[in-house]
This record gives sequence, C-alpha cells and structure tokens, in this order.
Amino acid sequence: MKDAPEKKRLIYADVLRVIATMLVILNHLPSEDLHGFHSGIPAVLDMLLSFVIITDVPVFFMLSGMLLLDKEESFADLLKKRIARIAVVLIVVFTGMYFTNALVAVKHGGSADISAWGFIKAFLACGLEGAEFYWFLYAYLSMLFMLPFLRPAAKHIGRAEFIMLIVLRVIFSSALPIFNAVSVSVFNDTLGVTDKLSFPVALFDAFFFVVCGYYLDKKVDAAALKLKHFILLYVLCAAAMIVSCVLPGKEPQWQLFSYVYVFTFFLTVKKLTVGSFKDRGTARGAAVTKPAADFKPAAVFGFLAPLCFGIYLLDPFFKRAFYAKYSAVFEPYHTNILFSLGWLVLSFTLGALITWGLKRIPGVRKFL
Repeated sequence: MKDAPEKKRLIYADVLRVIATMLVILNHLPSEDLHGFHSGIPAVLDMLLSFVIITDVPVFFMLSGMLLLDKEESFADLLKKRIARIAVVLIVVFTGMYFTNALVAVKHGGSADISAWGFIKAFLACGLEGAEFYWFLYAYLSMLFMLPFLRPAAKHIGRAEFIMLIVLRVIFSSALPIFNAVSVSVFNDTLGVTDKLSFPVALFDAFFFVVCGYYLDKKVDAAALKLKHFILLYVLCAAAMIVSCVLPGKEPQWQLFSYVYVFTFFLTVKKLTVGSFKDRGTARGAAVTKPAADFKPAAVFGFLAPLCFGIYLLDPFFKRAFYAKYSAVFEPYHTNILFSLGWLVLSFTLGALITWGLKRIPGVRKFL
C-alpha cells in the first residue's frame, strides 16, 4: 500500500495572512497614535510604516483571488458556504458591537439607545462606532457575489490583460489625482472625468486586487524572479513614496500608489518563502510546492494563519473595551512606533488566544 502523498502547503499564503492581519491592527489605531508627532529619523520611520500599513486589506483581496478564483463550485454552494458565513459573522460582530457601545455609554454616565430600527440603519450603513473597521466584510461580500463572473474572466487573463488593468489603474488612481493636486495648486482648477467612464475591475479594490492576486500567483513564477527585478520594485516604491509626500496638500497621498507597495510585498514574501533573492526557479510549481520543512518559521505561521480572521474580528472590541486605558498608561513613555507595536502585540496575542479557544467549540470553527 502506497503512502498518501504529502499535502503541500501554501507557506507564503500563511505568511501574508499573518503579516497583513498585524498591519490591519496597526491601521485601526487612531492616526495620531500612528504617526505625526516626530521629527528627524522617527518621523521617517513613522512615514514608512504608514506606507507599509496600507497594503493590509489589498493583500487579503489578493489572497482571496489566488485561493478562490480557480475553484469550481455552483452559486448555491457559494451562497451556502461562503456568502452565508460572512453574512452571519457580520451580523454577530455588529450585534456584539451594538451592545458593547451601549455598555460603554452607560458606564460613562450616558444612556443606552437600543432599538431594532437603530441597529438596522447602523448595520446597513456600516455606521456604528467601533464597527466601521468591518467595512472590509461588506467589500468582501461584494467580491463573493461576483465570483461566478470573475472566475471565468480570471482564467483567461494573460499578460496583455494584466498590463491593461495596471495601465487603467495608473491613469485613474495615480496620474489623474497627481495632475489635479498640482493643477489646484497652480491653476486653482481640476480635470474631471465623467463617472460614466468607469472601469470597476481596474479601480475597485475588491475586484482589482482579487484578479491581480490570481494572476501573480498562477502566471508569475516568483522563484524565477532575479534580484534586479526586486531592486526595480523597491526603487518604484521609493519613488512612489517620495511623490506621495511632495504633492501639494497637508498630508501625504497614501493611496496613490498602493498597488506598487502591495505587489512588491506579495512577491517579496513569496520569493523569500521559496528561497532567496539569488535563487532562480525553473518552474512555477517551485514557488508553490516548496516543502514546509525548508522554511523554518512555517510551523509558526501555519498555526497562526487560521486564527487571523478571529484576531481581525476581535481587535475593534479590544479597542472599545480598554484602548483608552492602554493609551493613558503608556502614553507618557512612548514614541508613536513603540506605542503602536505594543498594542499590536497585546491585541494580536489576546485575539489569537480567544480565537483558538472559540475554534474548539463545535459549530463555531467553520465561521472563524
């Protein structure tokens, strides 16, 4: 009797999921606690951290693309297994936050305004304090409903179609905003484009990064990429950051070139889990099927990755419950980066422990 073949694990998917979850926690911090109160080297570090952080949600969309777009399932199965799951989770966390807010209000001497109509309005608008960070779940539902249409399209996407998506993204998400920022400063005028000319797959993150994640995973051999390719990506990132910071305006335009940072992050993690920047792969499969034993932290990331959804869901509750106390205790001693990283460790650890416990409960595991 032959031994069962070893199950291959997408190591880089675990790594991306864990790091992106950490970035989400940092991104949910109040902006004044994340950057903006330093000069010199600390200011530069804060700025770089902010540019890295904005890759968080796009990375999750890319992971969804690489893991979901090549699956075959009926719309009934999609509705039952995926859409219903996210809908239930969204209702549960919104309900929990609704009552958490009421308890916080009472604790501070206010009144708890609890009504079914108020909950419905807040739920549909994603307008509940503390729950605004769950906007990703709404966008994720949009992507899930479109999977039956995205899947056939993704399977036929080639180099030319991918380049077209990038060109449209550059024009409407980077070039036009840059032109308008300069135009307002110089001419006090902007160049507008009718909303009738729209390219949702290129401009809507829940479609764009999903399709790009599929393409970069299935059609690009990260193992074959050379050091010079990554140097070019890092130079593009540096140039994008500089342009975002020098444009007229009070704050840097963080999102102008988010796709540049996201693609660089995605390919870098995949390359490093495959080998090193000096390695050259001979087949796309080398980037996907590298044994977990060859990547020493694989077991750690493999343990943490399944807990990340729960960690993401719990972080807003931690913030509502005791972030103010955390801030009051540690604010006199922190720089912004250390203060933020301290909360990251606290929230991630608590979220992992609670999620691990919840996943032991029958029936709960499939939702987390």
